[in-house]
Amino acid sequence: ELQNLSVILENLYQKGVLSDEEVRNIQAERDGYDKTRKILDSVMKKGEAACYEFLRIIHVTRKRTLGRPTPLSEKNTGASTGIPQLWKTSCVVPVPKISHPKDLNHFRPT
Repeated sequence: ELQNLSVILENLYQKGVLSDEEVRNIQAERDGYDKTRKILDSVMKKGEAACYEFLRIIHVTRKRTLGRPTPLSEKNTGASTGIPQLWKTSCVVPVPKISHPKDLNHFRPT
């Protein structure tokens, strides 16, 4: 189910993806699931350009209203595992093998 349906619906109307009548029909649906289904059906019937605009609107709306990372980036930051991001960063310090290194081969990894 889409979140922030009213915001997404208003943006789809403002961008000319959905007509006034389509918006009224979607708003008349009883629950969020039916509204989401109707939005998807309406947008898909309009073709590729409408679908791309819909995806752009979802992306922008999510960034503005949630104020938190998307599930994909949440997974990458370790938030789902409880590992703080700071613990996942590292600093590599090369250790010289000889007293005056001049080449990469004169260092060892740490």
